[in-house]
Amino acid sequence: MINTGGKEKFIEITLKEKMLHNLDNNELCEHVVLVKWIKDVSKENAFWTKGLKANQNNAYKLRSQYTIEKALNYFGIEED
Repeated sequence: MINTGGKEKFIEITLKEKMLHNLDNNELCEHVVLVKWIKDVSKENAFWTKGLKANQNNAYKLRSQYTIEKALNYFGIEED
């Protein structure tokens, strides 16, 4: 992980692997997603229960209300 303190453009950061391909194709190029971590737990305390929706992508917007409610409850977070 590289922490630049938000002072550099992503395209200017020296990366271990190149991501700068297909820049002219929004479907094929890679995207960077800013994440604001509110809570985290150790791998041993990871949360899972039958019926949760999941995705193997690095970034995934939760849309399943059941999954959202279960995750918020587990982490003790109130929905905005």
